Amino acid sequence: MGGWKKGVVAADGEADRLDRQKAAFGAETLSKLKDLNVLIVGLRGVGVEAAKNLILTNVGSVTVWDPEPTSIRDLGSNFYLTEAHAAAGTRRTEACLPQLKSLNPFCKVEEHTAAEGVTDEFLCQPDVSGTGKPFAAVIVTRLLPKAELCRLNETCRGRGIAFMLALTNGVACSIFSDFGPEHAINDADGEPTETFAISNIEVLPKPPILKVGGVEDGAPIVVISFPSNVNNHMEDGTTIELDDFDGDMAVLSGRQFAVKRIGFVSPRKAEVKVDDPSFLLQLSNGIGSCCEGWQKQHDTYQAEHEASDATSPWRSQTRDITLLSRMVLVPGDAACEDRKSVV
Repeated sequence: MGGWKKGVVAADGEADRLDRQKAAFGAETLSKLKDLNVLIVGLRGVGVEAAKNLILTNVGSVTVWDPEPTSIRDLGSNFYLTEAHAAAGTRRTEACLPQLKSLNPFCKVEEHTAAEGVTDEFLCQPDVSGTGKPFAAVIVTRLLPKAELCRLNETCRGRGIAFMLALTNGVACSIFSDFGPEHAINDADGEPTETFAISNIEVLPKPPILKVGGVEDGAPIVVISFPSNVNNHMEDGTTIELDDFDGDMAVLSGRQFAVKRIGFVSPRKAEVKVDDPSFLLQLSNGIGSCCEGWQKQHDTYQAEHEASDATSPWRSQTRDITLLSRMVLVPGDAACEDRKSVV
């Protein structure tokens, strides 16, 4: 529970209520949500829906601001507004606040009422609604002057506050997000972390016959072998975390590295088949040994091609074959935090 909730008698009830959310989001995500303070600008369709969902998710606090009076057309998008609100010209925020507060007693819901609107001072306050935390996100759901939108965005970016703009106009919509220059994606696709076994690790200078994106010939590479194909699970830039190493390699446990696909240049006439038992047997001898054989095969076919007075360039007579059960770890390559597989 958020820091402001400490000492609340009903805290145990809140914990019980969050059990299902923990199963859906995970404990780590839930622990971050509980201290999240969000400002929502505008309470028409998108604004009230965002507020409702965030409150039910049990964020630390939701602050809403919309000084516009309720109109009849608002009833078609905001489910909390009534004809009575429109007749009385009640501010949208004032009309929606009681209903929003009733959704979740463990989430603070406040109204911003300052006549000057959302100022930089208000955005940058260190203690929002007594939670002891600043704003973590601002969601703008009403069209503001361009200069005002840019000011809000620049202020948020400078303070590490996520800025989102979400507008609907009939069947059209606009979405913009700025999570700042240091935003890291910890889960690119929502899929669970996959675990793979390693069968062998080789360190060698990259020979010309091998193809590794962005790696020059002679540069040191670490070739990781897997018992089965992994190319459907990993791609250039995927981050792996090494685990369960012992002995001299125990220092690698817990370390993260970016990996790249690896392949080799093969003459088309050689008709190499990567699923052929003889090819797989050759791979089991190690990449270093394979490279010697592939290079000899390449040079033999190239010599025959050049001796035949063929007009086509030799490169057009070759193809790059990807090794489906091998990946390359390049020493010194910065690890990416967006995608991860544990091996």
